[in-house]
Amino acid sequence: MSKPNFWRLKRKAKDNDRNSNRNPASVSQKTISSFFGTKKTSTNLDAEKEQYSETDFQDPPKRLKVDEEATTEKPPIKLSDALVSKLQSFSSGSGKEAGLDSAKDLAVSCLNGDTSSSCAGKIDKSDRDISDTKAGLSLKSSLEVFSAKSQEATSAQATKVGKIKYTPLEQQVVDLWEQNPGVLLFVECGYKYRFFGNDAEIAAKELNIYAHMDHNFMTASIPVHRLHAHIGRLVEKGHKVGVVKQSETAALKALSDNKNAPFTRKLENLFTRATLIGEDVDSVDQQNLESDGKLSSGHIFCLNEGQIQTKAINIAFVAVNPATGECIYEQFTDYPSRDELHKRLQMINPAEILCPPDMSADTERLLHHSHARLERLPFEWFEVTNAMTRVASNFAGAMDGKSESTDLELLTEIPPPVLGCLAALQQHLQEFGLHRAIRLDGLQALLSGQDFLYMDSSTIRNLQLFSSEGDVAHGSLFWALNHTKTKFGARLLHKWLAQPIRVKKLLEERQESISELLGVNDDIISQLVSILSSLPDIEKGLTTVLHNKCSPIQFFTILDALCSMRSDFLSLLASIDQGNLSLSLSEVIKDIVDLLDDVQPFRDNINVPAAKEGNKTKLLKDFSDFPNVLELMKDIETTVRSLDELRPEISKRLSLFSVQYTSVSGQEYLIEVKNTNAKCVPENWRKISSTKQVGRYRPPAVDRLFGELQRLREMLKAECQLAWIGLLRTFSEQYFKHKQAIQKVATLDVILSLAHVAQQEGFCRPNLVDQGSARIVIKRGRHPVVPLLFPSAGQFVPNDTNLDSSGECCMVLSGPNMGGKSCYIRQVALIALLAHIGSYVPAEYAEISLLDSIFTRMGAHDELFHGRSTLMVELEETAGILQKVSKHSLILLDELGRGTGSCDGSAIACATLRHIALEVQCLSLFVTHYPSVMDTANELEGKASNYHMAFVLHDQDEAEFLTFLYEVVKGAADRSYGINVARLANLDRHLLQRAAAVAADLEKQAKHRREIRQSFVGMWQR
Repeated sequence: MSKPNFWRLKRKAKDNDRNSNRNPASVSQKTISSFFGTKKTSTNLDAEKEQYSETDFQDPPKRLKVDEEATTEKPPIKLSDALVSKLQSFSSGSGKEAGLDSAKDLAVSCLNGDTSSSCAGKIDKSDRDISDTKAGLSLKSSLEVFSAKSQEATSAQATKVGKIKYTPLEQQVVDLWEQNPGVLLFVECGYKYRFFGNDAEIAAKELNIYAHMDHNFMTASIPVHRLHAHIGRLVEKGHKVGVVKQSETAALKALSDNKNAPFTRKLENLFTRATLIGEDVDSVDQQNLESDGKLSSGHIFCLNEGQIQTKAINIAFVAVNPATGECIYEQFTDYPSRDELHKRLQMINPAEILCPPDMSADTERLLHHSHARLERLPFEWFEVTNAMTRVASNFAGAMDGKSESTDLELLTEIPPPVLGCLAALQQHLQEFGLHRAIRLDGLQALLSGQDFLYMDSSTIRNLQLFSSEGDVAHGSLFWALNHTKTKFGARLLHKWLAQPIRVKKLLEERQESISELLGVNDDIISQLVSILSSLPDIEKGLTTVLHNKCSPIQFFTILDALCSMRSDFLSLLASIDQGNLSLSLSEVIKDIVDLLDDVQPFRDNINVPAAKEGNKTKLLKDFSDFPNVLELMKDIETTVRSLDELRPEISKRLSLFSVQYTSVSGQEYLIEVKNTNAKCVPENWRKISSTKQVGRYRPPAVDRLFGELQRLREMLKAECQLAWIGLLRTFSEQYFKHKQAIQKVATLDVILSLAHVAQQEGFCRPNLVDQGSARIVIKRGRHPVVPLLFPSAGQFVPNDTNLDSSGECCMVLSGPNMGGKSCYIRQVALIALLAHIGSYVPAEYAEISLLDSIFTRMGAHDELFHGRSTLMVELEETAGILQKVSKHSLILLDELGRGTGSCDGSAIACATLRHIALEVQCLSLFVTHYPSVMDTANELEGKASNYHMAFVLHDQDEAEFLTFLYEVVKGAADRSYGINVARLANLDRHLLQRAAAVAADLEKQAKHRREIRQSFVGMWQR
């Protein structure tokens, strides 16, 4: 029988409510006539609405047509004697005619059950109408009491009717919702996963699937084999997803006492954007590049803050990548601009951010503009007082009690606020079963300080290290350098660019490795590239094994890749003996081979067909390390043998020569008997199924042994699962040893990538200087990215650079718009940065000091969402630079002061230039269009000099026409030639001519004022 449409009845009742506002619904004729002597025809729609509440789906009323009137009359409502007397006294008192109509309407409304806001509003209106009469006040008081009693009765009835009777599966889902608030649940139901309630509506919207009403909830479903794809899509949208699986099989349930109850289910896995680890969703072969080509990151960034001064904030954070096991921490001081926090978020690029519920307004602003998923954790999780105890106990549990006191002493070196973040992060990861990702011997402080080149977030953005215009990887420095063949190699290159070093010895070792590879035979390089190209993401796979979340085929893939790589490197050692490979490279290969010497036994013990099928009962060739498994296997063999021994007796009972067991539709050990011989079948044989030709039976002895066999098989699966976890843990005991080998392979991959870059025309090995004054000397330097973006645009024009903090430390660069000024200053900074990662640089010759920082102030943009204009942003960035700059810094200032008037802007630029050149004396490139700044550079002879981008000026129809030469030459430019850019922008010809005339007049006036000033200066000097 089809289910009645409750929603249609609900809509019908609502329509009747609207009509009742215009024509008040009538009540029992008997009741009304007894007080007012009136007669009205009653309907039953209001009673129908009250009787069937929105939540009553179990026994819905009979479907009614919209235009059909109910024939049953609502029972008369009994009024109290007090209310009757009040009404009678009111009707006979003063204001009879005026008060009677109001009393009628009010009584009719309240008697019909309208005890909510409508009735209350009518009481208020009646109160206003009869406020001058004593009887009116009495009527209002009596009706308020009646309304309150009616409301209590209605509430009690709604509570009684609103109690929903859930199906057993729905009750399971409701319990899971209560246990896991805020989690979107995939519930396993046979061959598909189902969503219920609000989860179904979200899934229908995000996954573009169909949702429909089923019993009490909306529901939607997906097939089991598409689970990984849909989980990935939902977590990418920022949802927290849980997978609920059946925890018992049909075989065990058939033997249990609750065979008629639903399958027991429990939450098996939780996933978010950074925790997509497990055999349901993860693959060591999957790409780690986002859709725009940028390297994706799976870090979880947990931070907390504390007040130090009025504006300064102490921020502590711990960032962990559960997929790779990388874990870093740091404590630093930041200011209202949150530039330091922004820099770290830009460098780490986390997928998720964890923080307490309340953060400062400046931090909240930055977090809300991040693309990462934001989750709030309770304040108690960040508590510092007991953080040391919680962290130590978590590490002891994660290491299975194998941690030593000397290891735990390392925690005393970590600042207490960082320990609070670490404790909160551990507690958060325990929910996902990923707490083993944080290893005590894997904790590292974020590399910063005197051994590293400092770059703020503006520098990373303006130099386009990881993303170019439009926030895409194409056109960035990382894109130009990334020729790595492995995913873990690409991650290491990204880390080198984000954290450049200034340790001369380490940088020269990298340069030497690149030089050696450039001299190696091409066949060996091709062989190395071939080895690396075939590797999956082993670093991520090792961490998946550490979490006990990999599938058998993934484990085999990792083992096979490690063993194949080791054997390939062993074959390269023969080339080393023949002198075809450098000594340092041969040492690296030998270290890799030695670190992987224990992997082959694990690989040899894997049954490949079983691994591909995911059959853990046959996964290992030798289960000798797991005696319980062997014992169950023997019991299963004994039971199978006992079943075979029953066949002669069965054939004798059926008067047949021989009998074979049959399996049909998953049912095993069946005896097929033709229907013509059905009389020979004993009555105590259980009939399983039948066709027109045969019947399938199971004798009592076979039935008993088959049940025992099923039980043993399920026990074997459970025991093999434990053996599987034990195997993974045994392999993970050498986790850091294997990871060290992979890190060496990643380093080799990055060096090969940088060697590929160094092979390009015009690259040289820079000379690094760590003593004396800071200097940058570049001969015929080129931009490392632009020639790759426009290979067909002609030869890139190289330029020289000569800066020395003890001499000429500042280049003031002027010239026409679009002449190449910004490209040139970026080129100098990128060449310096490449030297600090150990790479070759695009120049004929380069001598570069080890810098401590690079700062940039480029472009123009406002931040209206927190009240900062273009000029304010520009000057705040400049102020931040001047606070941190030192004598060994490189500064790029592009058109400082452009956000205000010429007088104020040029004054700020001149003062800044003088401060940098005379007081700080750091290396700086200063781009400007202000003549006063160029005059200031002339006054600072010996510390600053004027340069400009060369061009050729042509006269054409009274409008300037330029040919850019893109060459840096000595001297200041006389004009900026902005009208030429207007011409390139296709402004109207008449506008260009008028603009040229106005510009000529303004320049004439400026020249006249300059001559007058110079004449007065000359007179004063005389």
